[in-house]
Amino acid sequence: MEPKYHALRFIAGLYFILGALVLIIGSLAAFSTAAFSPPAFAYGMTANGGTSSINLLVGGVMEVGVLVVGIALIGVSQLVQLLLRLAEETRTTNENQIEQLRLMRMLVNQGGQR
Repeated sequence: MEPKYHALRFIAGLYFILGALVLIIGSLAAFSTAAFSPPAFAYGMTANGGTSSINLLVGGVMEVGVLVVGIALIGVSQLVQLLLRLAEETRTTNENQIEQLRLMRMLVNQGGQR
C-alpha cells in the first residue's frame, strides 16, 4: 500500500470506531430508558396523568437520528476502505499491464534481430 493512503485508512478506521460507539451508546440509552423508567413515563404519560405524545415522538425521532448517524459513520468508513482497495487494485493492475507490454516489446525486438 502506498504511504499516501495510510492517513485515509486511519481516518476510515476512526470513523468506523466512532460509528460503532454511537450505535452502542445510542442503543444502550434507548434500552435503559425503556427498562428503567416507569412504564407510564416510557409511554409519554405526564405526572398529572395526561399523556404527552410529543415526548414520545421526540424521543423516538432522536433515537432514530442517533442510529442513522452511527450507521452513516460506519458506511462512510466502509466506502473509504472500498475506494482505497479499488485504487490499490487499479495501480497493481496497471503495473502488471505495463510489465507485460514491456516483455512483449522485448520479445518482438528479439524476434526482429534474428
